[in-house]
Amino acid sequence: MLKYPQVGRVLSFLVLSTIVVATIGCEPGGQEQTETGKDSEQAPPVVIAVNYPLANVAHQLAGEWIELQYPVPENADPAYWKPDDEQVTAMQQADLVLLNGAGHEPWRERVTLSPLNQANTSRGFHDQWIVVKDAITHKHGPEGEHTHAGIASTTWLDPTLFREQIHVVAQAIIKLLPEHREEILEREKKLDTELEQLDQQWKTATKKLEDRSLIASHPVYQYLARRYGWKLNSLHWEPDQKLTEKEWKQFDELRRKSGAKLMIWEAEPLDETKAELDKRNVGIAVIEPLGNGSPEENILDKMKANAGRFEAALSPLAKK
Repeated sequence: MLKYPQVGRVLSFLVLSTIVVATIGCEPGGQEQTETGKDSEQAPPVVIAVNYPLANVAHQLAGEWIELQYPVPENADPAYWKPDDEQVTAMQQADLVLLNGAGHEPWRERVTLSPLNQANTSRGFHDQWIVVKDAITHKHGPEGEHTHAGIASTTWLDPTLFREQIHVVAQAIIKLLPEHREEILEREKKLDTELEQLDQQWKTATKKLEDRSLIASHPVYQYLARRYGWKLNSLHWEPDQKLTEKEWKQFDELRRKSGAKLMIWEAEPLDETKAELDKRNVGIAVIEPLGNGSPEENILDKMKANAGRFEAALSPLAKK
């Protein structure tokens, strides 16, 4: 279930009315009924997720048994989104709030939430969080100025870490729905298998990279790079950004030092950007960070597509 108010004669009348109401309101077994005569049903537990990966996992594990809420606007980056007062109140009243952790929710320090209804899905591997140093402040999108300093938050891009996050989600929902424990565990097992296969897909693709370096348009791929041993250099370019001559000079210097022949983008860049990269004999691979999206869209399918595009972009390089 998804979601984006004369005395003797009077006394005789009251007594008779009470008997009639009691008779209508109860069946022989004493079971209470609604006005329509149907048995009252307990409302499903409310689960709020604050990024697309967690929202989709909750949907896949128990979508028909929970009221899933995903408050992040379509055009916002969840890592820089801040809940308003109404959304905070909803979190305080929810049965479960799924948090990514790893610096993903900086607003959490300024909001009072009960520790009893929240699950920090990356806390179990906090020793594997990646600290980002020497990050610059920049501006893009509706979030305004921000920096990528602190903790890298895109933990879900590493299939092995995402498996651990899914396990936390599954266990938290089972506490709300113990009657569906076996079904939820079976669905978790299926996701676990798919992530094992995804991990192997990334490993196979990375073999084509050999010892080459990569350039990323944005510093959001730290966990992928660590998992598969990439030599990665990151810029702060946006796909819809028209690049200046100064920025191209910086790119050329970075490429000269790294020898990179492939650039990773969060989305398809402008045609003129692709043309300039083609002049420099640099290929393009679109790897979506997948922080935001529709909770109903299967995130595993998108992750597999990421790996597939990466492998396809590396194939021409193997011939050079």
